[in-house]
Amino acid sequence: MTYAYLASPYTHRDSDIRRLRLDQTRLCFVWLLKQKIWVYSPILHCRETSILHSLPTEWDFWWPLNRAMLEAADKLMIFTLEGWEDSEGIKKEVDFCHNNGKPITYVHPLAFELSNHDPRQPF
Repeated sequence: MTYAYLASPYTHRDSDIRRLRLDQTRLCFVWLLKQKIWVYSPILHCRETSILHSLPTEWDFWWPLNRAMLEAADKLMIFTLEGWEDSEGIKKEVDFCHNNGKPITYVHPLAFELSNHDPRQPF
């Protein structure tokens, strides 16, 4: 069985934005599952446990687990919610994929369209 690693922005000083990002990532996750695209989402898989058990929320604490999941994944999928370009975690995940030859796919949040084109780059 193969899977993709779904990166999405989460951290923000405003708790309403964090909740919105979580909810939108969940919708993306469900859409991907309905397409039979199996994904691991660090936000969805770890956030609740982190809160319930008072685990650290810093990216550095979670990186060893996320790195292991990213190493085993076939590709990185980036959910391009507002703020994704500023996410330090996503930047590090992209660097990891570039350094390890992992393909990157982008998921547009409004239409749930998949693309191999980096939306920051012109066609």
